[in-house]
Amino acid sequence: MTADRPVVSVCIAAFNAEPYLEETVASVQAQGVEALEMIIVNDGSTDGTLSLAHRLSEADDRIIVVDQPNSGSCVARNTAFERARGQYICTLDADDIWPAGKLTDQLSLLEKHPDSIVIGGVKRFRDRDGERVWGEETLPFHAADRKKYLKHLLSMPDVEKVLLNTLCAPAGFIKANNWNPEFRTGHDWEVWIRLAYKHPFIHAPQIYQFYRKHPVSTTKRNRVRMVGDCQLKVIERHGPTICDSRSELNRVAAECAMHFATTSLCMGNKRDALYFLWRALAAGGVPLLSKRFYAILLKLIAASGWRSRSPQTG
Repeated sequence: MTADRPVVSVCIAAFNAEPYLEETVASVQAQGVEALEMIIVNDGSTDGTLSLAHRLSEADDRIIVVDQPNSGSCVARNTAFERARGQYICTLDADDIWPAGKLTDQLSLLEKHPDSIVIGGVKRFRDRDGERVWGEETLPFHAADRKKYLKHLLSMPDVEKVLLNTLCAPAGFIKANNWNPEFRTGHDWEVWIRLAYKHPFIHAPQIYQFYRKHPVSTTKRNRVRMVGDCQLKVIERHGPTICDSRSELNRVAAECAMHFATTSLCMGNKRDALYFLWRALAAGGVPLLSKRFYAILLKLIAASGWRSRSPQTG
């Protein structure tokens, strides 16, 4: 390793992150690791993110700013990976925060286990009326043998998918496994599966990221169908290799589809709820008398206002 090569490259994809970026960068600077670089990729922001990133770079020459047309977080991360010169790579969203000691802890683990990827837990928070409101924590699950690990990844709940954002990994692992823009969302989860085929993961039982939750907007509600389709596509892509049988794969796909049917129904989108029920049936993994399937169907019928009517008497 050359003398001027950073130990770690922190890759930050930023889109309209002006209210948050300075605090995010400060949380990295507070890690106490001098031999690092931060690569901020401005993904076509329409606010003051780019100007702020340049001001931060002027104050800290370890910060590199890259500007590109809006292409999505997946492409923005890949742009940062290409520019990264560090021995290790970390990812960080431009509105999230690292707790103290996160980076030194991971680097210490990687010194002992240089062929591994280290991830930790997340603690959620939201800003409300000028105050920080802390929410639930998600810690990494128990890392069993490789086969069980991959099976868990394939059917993991959504609350665990964000854990990959805490990673610190040898740079070569990430550069050889870029995030796939074919998946408009769920690309973190999809690349986690690909990485797990090749490399062991160390699951640290510490919080490595404070994850900012934003209010659920109409735009987010309307994205449920796209998110669900992408997740089913990940299962279709990797399930045949991970599952022991076609029936097991069908069950995983059906469970995923029913999850999004429930989510759509909770958000008041009956059309998407019906669509995902159809996807569950089409997957072939719903038993004929599945209580969960019929519970969702009955809720959908009730939400649609369909009622049986008694015959009129003359």
